[in-house]
Amino acid sequence: MQALIIILLTLSGILTTVLGVASLRRQELPATRAFAVTMFAAAIWSFGFAVEILSTTLANKIFWANVQYIGIVTIPLSWLIMTYHYTGKPVWAQRGMPYLTSTVVLFLIVIWTDSYTHIFRVSPSVDVVTEGFTVLNNDYGSFFYFIFLPITQLPIFISAWHLMRFWIKSTPFHRPQRFILFFSLLLPLIVSIFYLLDISLIPHFNMTPLTFSLSGFLVSMNVFSRQFLNLTPLALDVVMSSMKVGVIVLDSDGRITDFNNATRNITHLASPQDIGSQFIDHYPELKILLDADDESFHDVPIKKNGQIEHFDVTVKAITGFRKRYLGRVITLTNITEIIELYEHVKELSIRDMLTGALNRGAFLEKAAQEIKRAQRHDRKFSLIMLDVDDFKQINDKAGHLAGDAALQTITKLCRKEMRSTDVIGRYGGDEFMILLPETKAEEARQCAERMHQQIATYRSPKYNFSLNASMGITEWQHGQNVDDLIQHADMALYKVKQAGKGAVALN
Repeated sequence: MQALIIILLTLSGILTTVLGVASLRRQELPATRAFAVTMFAAAIWSFGFAVEILSTTLANKIFWANVQYIGIVTIPLSWLIMTYHYTGKPVWAQRGMPYLTSTVVLFLIVIWTDSYTHIFRVSPSVDVVTEGFTVLNNDYGSFFYFIFLPITQLPIFISAWHLMRFWIKSTPFHRPQRFILFFSLLLPLIVSIFYLLDISLIPHFNMTPLTFSLSGFLVSMNVFSRQFLNLTPLALDVVMSSMKVGVIVLDSDGRITDFNNATRNITHLASPQDIGSQFIDHYPELKILLDADDESFHDVPIKKNGQIEHFDVTVKAITGFRKRYLGRVITLTNITEIIELYEHVKELSIRDMLTGALNRGAFLEKAAQEIKRAQRHDRKFSLIMLDVDDFKQINDKAGHLAGDAALQTITKLCRKEMRSTDVIGRYGGDEFMILLPETKAEEARQCAERMHQQIATYRSPKYNFSLNASMGITEWQHGQNVDDLIQHADMALYKVKQAGKGAVALN
């Protein structure tokens, strides 16, 4: 029996070594690199176990048992990393690596110094199975059962949980492949549990390393034939990393569990240290997103480097088995350029291209809004109608470029006397309208006089023309609409024209 078991363990070690070396041919894929480590660890376990059985003294058996633990404590870690890469959660593996690795090193130190502390094994001995066939009775202590066993088994159970969920949620095409990976982990886990419960064909004999050769063979068949360890996660990584849309994954408590490269450019999330932090700590103004599921938000402002950028945001809920809520995915599409282009086009649509004043339609709309505001709050406002005197002569004598310059100059001179709340619009060829909110007639007349003084004293240094203007003023009265208001201002302007132009009149 001893010879048969040694042969089986040796074959198991050879097979897992070959599988590990073969998988390294695909070492550009993180999942297969982790699988290779698992196979090499299983080989150490199998070869170490074979030598332990061949050993005859207690000291030698303990030494080779300790060698086996190099593989035993590595397997849960490497399998968990492989699981995270396969299920599309590589960041979790990266974040947990330092803690898991330091735990492995700590356990190996405890195991290899146990001859001094006796906290791992209490009173190990050699048990005889048959004549010439002996096994090590480890007689594990409390450290093994209450610290070592729970911590080393936890990654295995986490892996099994993720793989089971991944298998259940998969499509019919992927389901057989994912079941094989789940079963490959479940098989050695069950055998290991039987060993811990002292249920074994051979007392104190752990059959787990033998099962890893079978598990490794099943996984490797999929790796090299169906390539299922690389297609899904690699495709996810490529898509996530190449997307121009920012993607942030939150868990059910609003913690950040992952984000793609585009998110680094869009937001100030920049390093793996941000994984695990609360999303609301980074963006308290976006708390509304944490209360949303399957919703879209248009033009959400986000501050970055002191500037406001605009985003279309979509929030999608992540649900698991039986629709249990697991978290949400937030996608961020930068629409700042679109918003700026829209505002630019909107501005062009309401502006007179030559003077920069509002065009006729935009000014009339503004006047209508001011009437509604004045009615609602019982306020006053006034309107100035301005006509450039002898504008045709400027065009005829100095040319149309001079005429354009004259209109531009009129606008600039009027703005000098206007407040930030006042509005100027080009009503016609050489006619302008100026809206003065919160302004009574007399105040409007004084403002118009100052404007007229600016215009009447101007002389163009380039085209050598002088300017003058006639201006009619009216104050809005309750019940008047836009047409009534303009008509009264036009009547005041008509008075100025009749009296010889170049003056200001109040209706």
